[in-house]
Amino acid sequence: MNLNQSEKAIKAGIWIGIFAASVCVFLGFNEWRLGHQKFFPRNSLTNQPSLTTETTSNDWGNYGSYLQGTTASLWALAAFFLIFVAFLAQQQQASRQSFENHFFQLLTLHNQIVDDLRELDGSKQGRTVFFFLHDKLEQTYLEQLDGKEVSEDTEAFAVDCYEAVFRLHQDVLGHYFRNLYHVVKFVDESAVVDKKRYTSIVRAQLSTFEHVFLHYNGLSIYGRERFKPLIERYSLLENMNPQLLANPNHQSAYSDDAFGEDAAEFRRLSTTPASAQSQHPRSGSTST
Repeated sequence: MNLNQSEKAIKAGIWIGIFAASVCVFLGFNEWRLGHQKFFPRNSLTNQPSLTTETTSNDWGNYGSYLQGTTASLWALAAFFLIFVAFLAQQQQASRQSFENHFFQLLTLHNQIVDDLRELDGSKQGRTVFFFLHDKLEQTYLEQLDGKEVSEDTEAFAVDCYEAVFRLHQDVLGHYFRNLYHVVKFVDESAVVDKKRYTSIVRAQLSTFEHVFLHYNGLSIYGRERFKPLIERYSLLENMNPQLLANPNHQSAYSDDAFGEDAAEFRRLSTTPASAQSQHPRSGSTST
């Protein structure tokens, strides 16, 4: 049984236990009412229980034995179900706490990896490496675009440029994205219900330029098979600045889910008839 099935089984057990306990309590009250009517029938004139001096201790003893065998047994069973529910709830809480401990350890490790990033010459480190690599990506894109037709300026072309940059800086990008994928995959395979709460925490760790590189990595040969579905499932591209893409007007291969609440804006840009030449002049310095 995997983690998701285990979580569902625990939740189902809790609800079944609560339902069973409620039924037992109801049946216990019902048996108490029926027993009272049986041993102490109401007077037809006063509609009051016939508790007279003729009511003997033997009658009370029989009534007590009846309650012990019916109402008390049912309420004892209800108590057992409630103890079972408390045990399952404790297991559920322990499971979530274990998950969160592991999750935040992975997130801390990822941030340490980012802090330890270094360019080959050591001039850039930490998240500033992505600022530098974004400049390299933009330069590569503009150089490769020179002389091409407007129809050739597609997102797939921009992804090819990203893959060229990735190959040159695989020691940095490869390690980074393998670990980021592992963090998101850990959440995806976990038993927690509100997974987007945790993937949103992951997304919040990304800098502006990390977001752009995540966008292209998910479409590249390095991420399209395994990472892209997770990017779409958890809207990891939400809040990304589209103006930092090679060309914001490219028709995206991502589904709207990848952009979350920003999907409408991305679709609006992708349907705007503008070319990269109007976004990035072929001559002159690149913008970062």
